[in-house]
Amino acid sequence: MEEVDIKLVKLTNGTEIIGKVVHQSKSGITLEDPIQINYRNTNFAMPSVSAMRYLQFANTRVVHFEPKDFLHIVGIIVGMERFYKYSLSNFVKNVDRAIDEELGSEAYDEPTDGDKSKQYKAFLERITTDSPLN
Repeated sequence: MEEVDIKLVKLTNGTEIIGKVVHQSKSGITLEDPIQINYRNTNFAMPSVSAMRYLQFANTRVVHFEPKDFLHIVGIIVGMERFYKYSLSNFVKNVDRAIDEELGSEAYDEPTDGDKSKQYKAFLERITTDSPLN
């Protein structure tokens, strides 16, 4: 199995990003499949952690950060690496597909006259004299 270099990048705005390192040099770092880490404070000693894709609606899964964009680049603990891989797998299998279905071209096509007719007919069928419009 190929070893993947996964790093945590702390951006200057405070955001923490985890991703697979594609390239790292003096000009910055390029991450594939970056995931943003979110923290929520709870009544317990440790905050609750959640993840979301960084730039969820971008047409690329590779993002470059210049040195002016980040404060730190560090390795991650084993538990966080597992969390990253699990989260990424969930995004690929479930979230990305659901978003594609929700935002697919058919979702925003202008209804045809036939579609409008069907909608109007369904609306009229719901009207009764015995009950309010539902």
